Amino acid sequence: WKAVKQTANKWGNNYQIKVIFESVEKHAQEKELYENAYEKLQEHLLERKNIRKRKKRTNRKKIGVIPLADFHIGAYIRNLIRTPDYDLDILTDMLEEVANTVNELSYSEVHIIFLGDIIESFTGINHPSTWKELMRGGYGSNVVITAYEILENFLNKIDNLNKIYLVSGNHDRITSSKKEDTKGEVIELISHFLKKHLTVDVVYHPILISEIIDGICYIFTHGHHNFTKKSLEHIIWKYGKQGHFNLVLQGHWHTRQKKEPVVNMQTIYSDSGDYRGITCPSLFTGNFYSETAGFTSSAGFLIVQNKHNKPAIFDIPLD
Repeated sequence: WKAVKQTANKWGNNYQIKVIFESVEKHAQEKELYENAYEKLQEHLLERKNIRKRKKRTNRKKIGVIPLADFHIGAYIRNLIRTPDYDLDILTDMLEEVANTVNELSYSEVHIIFLGDIIESFTGINHPSTWKELMRGGYGSNVVITAYEILENFLNKIDNLNKIYLVSGNHDRITSSKKEDTKGEVIELISHFLKKHLTVDVVYHPILISEIIDGICYIFTHGHHNFTKKSLEHIIWKYGKQGHFNLVLQGHWHTRQKKEPVVNMQTIYSDSGDYRGITCPSLFTGNFYSETAGFTSSAGFLIVQNKHNKPAIFDIPLD
């Protein structure tokens, strides 16, 4: 910082030095914003108690896997033609319905998967017009604390919660440009505190998680990385497990379709005897951009359980 500043002062109005200086200054501001969010969240959690495993007696030994995609916490959507309104209260009601639905099934174990895009924007300017569809204070440390509380309250309602998995989405970055934070460090921050304050296992990776649950190999990713454009067979060869049914789950599209250059492929975008790829429904149903692009969707989530060592998948709509 000092070296760049001294050079800028020495060379005066040199355009190249000016651009470098402005870039360093911008990165310093974003780093300060992230560090402030970390400190604020840490202070917020000091007085909060650890979540204990909520256990409920069950006569069943079935295991439920619950993928949840695209919360976009901080988004505030109003008065579109076909896209439903969306805000924190609506999301909270949806998650209440998710918890009640899952608990009614009396699973002996529940595994929750967060497929990324937990927040809408950390900087408030992912795109030049992002700020127009944010709730008041829906960026910076405030949105991280809000997201943590929403996840914590939801997880605390799940009976027999066993394990939590998180991957980062393209909206979970701490910079305005997607080229600078490719990891989605907001989820890294949230998962760090979940690990410290929960009594259940928490698994995080910025790109992809491959895990065998109840005899099925699950491969979780958000769906925005370039490798997801390759064939499903390529993904399973790299990240799957031979001898198991491999199920690839992704979000990102805010709809039950995956957009391809030539063909729109449905929810099950690839299927075979021992593998399947699925685009999961989103809780967030869209904004002005998606409305003008001509596509809308209905909110929902999936419940997956083992049936004859293959996935039985239930698509549950949400109001």
